Amino acid sequence: MARKGWNDLSPDYRRRLERAGIGQIAYAAGVDLSVARGHKETPERPTQAERWPERYAGYTERRSRRQRTTRALTVERGEIFITGLRSADWRKVSAHWSFVDEFFRRLRLGTPIEMAVYVLRHFNGPKGRIGGYRQAYGGAQVPVYHLVTDPNVLLRWRRSFGAQIFRMYDDSR
Repeated sequence: MARKGWNDLSPDYRRRLERAGIGQIAYAAGVDLSVARGHKETPERPTQAERWPERYAGYTERRSRRQRTTRALTVERGEIFITGLRSADWRKVSAHWSFVDEFFRRLRLGTPIEMAVYVLRHFNGPKGRIGGYRQAYGGAQVPVYHLVTDPNVLLRWRRSFGAQIFRMYDDSR
């Protein structure tokens, strides 16, 4: 696809290019515009990091560091350690642990179980679903899981694991 002519660019876009050191001559010569678009070290799309790993090595390394192994309590497999969750799902698992903690706190304070389970309503239906996509950089498929909201399952699980239930991360990995 051919580039627009310099005069066909909007004044704001020309200023943006000029701030990045790309003038009319450099633009006409076909200089890479990714720097001016704010993508000197990060790809515009994650798939570009897969195509050019040496160019985006820093980005890939930073992203892989953020790939924590997270502990989740799921309907399908019980307690699991899962890696490669997207940010939204990671936050959902984190919130789920907070609500499970609140559920048990309310039970300790003597709240009837029917009222204590109310805090877990946020994770019923699609809001309690995580996974169902491929990990970044051609990684493995993350299966679909549903976070546990059944109080009987939570109580059985707590009896089997005791006081060490609220650790979200696997520190052994």
